[in-house]
Amino acid sequence: MLATSTDQNPWLIDRVLIDKLQATTQPLEQSLQQLTAETQRQQDQALLQDQQRQMAQQQPGFSR
Repeated sequence: MLATSTDQNPWLIDRVLIDKLQATTQPLEQSLQQLTAETQRQQDQALLQDQQRQMAQQQPGFSR
């Protein structure tokens, strides 16, 4: 089974492989809560990485 979640950013598409046995035994509500939590974690991580990248670019002597 393959679950997908899309963000408003078309480049952010998350895919999660789910065991078929788990999919049949785990309540849908619990699965949706886990998916929501993981999506939020990934968005938070991307935001943090963007902030760190911006801070690094603002430091004197930064060059690429």
